[in-house]
Amino acid sequence: MTNCDAYENFLPLSLRAFEWLAFVPGWVSLLGYLCKHRFVQQLLLKLVAKYPIEDRATRSYMRSITTNKGVQHDVGKLLRGISTRYTTLAASKFGDFEKPVLLVWAREDFLFTTKYAQRLHHDFPCATLQYVKDSYAFVSEDQPEQLVQYIETFMSPPVLGH
Repeated sequence: MTNCDAYENFLPLSLRAFEWLAFVPGWVSLLGYLCKHRFVQQLLLKLVAKYPIEDRATRSYMRSITTNKGVQHDVGKLLRGISTRYTTLAASKFGDFEKPVLLVWAREDFLFTTKYAQRLHHDFPCATLQYVKDSYAFVSEDQPEQLVQYIETFMSPPVLGH
């Protein structure tokens, strides 16, 4: 897991306006229209990525919300249905999950702070926590090499006798 919604941080406070605005008729369609513009795309992605994301990747992230009314409908439904009851219910079951869990968390992320990484690390019985430097929430965009390195190490079988 990388930086993500957890516990009562669903959505993070600085993003809750999206949740509330989803109840305004036409807002999600307006959001879809606005997301066609590069400036808006960059502004939104700057919340989750410390470094600019290449145009091709940005277009792929934004394409569905800007072109597909069904996706816009589903985004509105998702935003209107957000509730911390889902994340807190999930969290109540973390202790029952006895398989290895890798947490790769960006220290500088202001949306999903390290306190959530520490709580997840504590609540999953077999969790490993690794921190990533120089990244916000989109670790896979900001620091893909660090993320891959942590995953490869985590997935490598232990060496017997050491």
